[in-house]
Amino acid sequence: FVIPAAEKYAQALKEINISDSQMKMLEHHYLAHNRTVTYTELANAAGYPSFATANSMYGKLGRALGEALS
Repeated sequence: FVIPAAEKYAQALKEINISDSQMKMLEHHYLAHNRTVTYTELANAAGYPSFATANSMYGKLGRALGEALS
């Protein structure tokens, strides 16, 4: 498979709708040591009550980004 260029990621992120909570998770993931986090940590960053909610919402973000990148 081909990894898109950074410019394509930037464009795709501008095209999709990202909720405030999804942005908090994305920022937390980016700032994490070695870019490694658990879904519990993402849930805490976004203010979700459980890892399951974070898993669902982060998955929706990933799907939207993947579709925007084709």
